[in-house]
Amino acid sequence: MSTISLVIAAAALAGPLDPPAGPIAPTPGPEPRIAINAVNTPGSATASFIISAPGSYYLEGNILGEAGKTGILVNADEVSIDLMGFSLEGVPGSLDGIGSTQLNVFNLTLRNGVIKTWGEDGVDLHTVGMLADQVRSFDNALYGFRVFGADLRDCQAFNNNQAGIEFYEGSAVGCTAIRNNGTGIKANLTCIVRDCVASYNGGNGIDAAAAIVRNCMAIGNSSHGISVNGGCTVTGNTCSGNGALATTGAGILVNSSDNRIEDNNCVGNDYGVRVNGEGNFIIKNTCSANTTNWIFVANNFYSNIVNRAGATTNSVNGDSAVSTLGTVDHTANFTY
Repeated sequence: MSTISLVIAAAALAGPLDPPAGPIAPTPGPEPRIAINAVNTPGSATASFIISAPGSYYLEGNILGEAGKTGILVNADEVSIDLMGFSLEGVPGSLDGIGSTQLNVFNLTLRNGVIKTWGEDGVDLHTVGMLADQVRSFDNALYGFRVFGADLRDCQAFNNNQAGIEFYEGSAVGCTAIRNNGTGIKANLTCIVRDCVASYNGGNGIDAAAAIVRNCMAIGNSSHGISVNGGCTVTGNTCSGNGALATTGAGILVNSSDNRIEDNNCVGNDYGVRVNGEGNFIIKNTCSANTTNWIFVANNFYSNIVNRAGATTNSVNGDSAVSTLGTVDHTANFTY
């Protein structure tokens, strides 16, 4: 065979010299995280799985709980759990979906999945620096979330037998609590509740103490829309149709002192804003179509309450109009 023939044959065996069209994708490497399973996170007589070392963990698929056991016990700091969109599902007689026997779990992250039908709480953790992100907890026998020292982002709690979300020293932002048998969201001590929805719960929509409640909606709850104790700031919220089963349900109920109630709108409740404690500051709120719009005990501090209900005004079609508010007090409260 000639040298030329050998070169042609070698080129044919080597395949085309031009690479295929399109970007070259990297070859996937091994999953760097730790799968939650019987090999990596073996359980015990009281837990299906136990995380006992720091690391990044994930679910490989749906997990069905066991009677008499917690689903996942987190007994280590610096842990991240990605539910990967899967469900952690309890069975009759099971305990918590996710819990811990460690007093304080530091720097825990929980994200992206479903925790449901547990015999106690969906999530029950005492933490320092926890983040729960896009987790849904529902149909649990007690609470959806019961956490200490946690920030909840875009989480949902519904159809739980007690409160949807109860937390201490943390925040709930963009969360939803609907149709729980107890209170929707309970914020206890140095908490922030912002941009949340608490609707059609069997108790109050939002309970708060020493907290900020801002830009939330509390709609159709059986008792009060937002109920606060001492040292709260309640601003920019909408409370409508609360008190269906109470006859004394308020859009906003103030039970104690040193609360600031500002720029809220209360519509169609038994009471609009009801203040039972002394020493509170109340400005820029609006009430309409409540059975009683305003009721305050003595020794509170509030701006004018201007009654515009039933007032008639001219139509507007153009670039300017005279105010129909009936006052120049920029801090006034209004009945409309």
